[in-house]
Amino acid sequence: MVRHVRAPRGMDTRDRQEGRRRRYPAFARRPDARQGRPCSARAGRRSGVRTRAPGVWTGRTGHDSRSPRRYPGARTRSGIAMSSQQLGTALLALVLMTGLAAGAGRRLADEDAARAYFGNIELVDQEGRGVRLYDDLLKDRVVVISSFFTRCQGICPVLNAKLAALQERLGERMGRDVFFLSLTVDPEHDTPEVIAEYAKRWQAGPGWRFLSGPPEQVKAALRKLGQYVDVKEAHTTVLIMGNERTGLWKKANGVATPATLLEIVESLINDRGA
Repeated sequence: MVRHVRAPRGMDTRDRQEGRRRRYPAFARRPDARQGRPCSARAGRRSGVRTRAPGVWTGRTGHDSRSPRRYPGARTRSGIAMSSQQLGTALLALVLMTGLAAGAGRRLADEDAARAYFGNIELVDQEGRGVRLYDDLLKDRVVVISSFFTRCQGICPVLNAKLAALQERLGERMGRDVFFLSLTVDPEHDTPEVIAEYAKRWQAGPGWRFLSGPPEQVKAALRKLGQYVDVKEAHTTVLIMGNERTGLWKKANGVATPATLLEIVESLINDRGA
């Protein structure tokens, strides 16, 4: 079972306990993100998740469209009469340029809101490279987010095996169209050197980042991404999957079949927004 919600960029996917302690920003009303339970459309409505309005230009040019003006032959400054067809073409160009400018403004506002919410929390990947949560890992990307710890002998090997199989099915699209973000819930033990060896175990290729860093930074990132737990053994097996650019986010069972996970990922790749 997979549920999805479209929300403004920067949707809050954190756990319910954390949610009770903090008032969410206006652009980031959270869905029901209880651990182990996929969010539902009903839960999204209860929590106030707002569907982002389409960026549609209405075509108005400053006058009341209920009383359209007539342009029988407007003259230019050169004195040459402009035909109705020429005038219509000019007005259409004006409308399109205005619409594009408005759309660009909305995109910039969305991006600023998402950056303000996620922040550029500094983490370290398995190659020892410093990365920023929003600008380097999330911005404009389709992502599959999971949590793990290297000493886990329970569900982690199963979950990462599913992701490895999904990576294989994605082929060349991995690291180009899709990115995996696997965050440790045990940063005190899982140093960059430790996760480097762990990543090799799963043959992580380009686009699959195993992430650690200073404990407080890692915990802050886990909270932002809906993966934080107080006890590492209780970490979730739910995958957070999303298209950050279009604002479409989904939650899926991490131990679903690779074919099912691939179908979800492809729906995110192909999403063009509301």
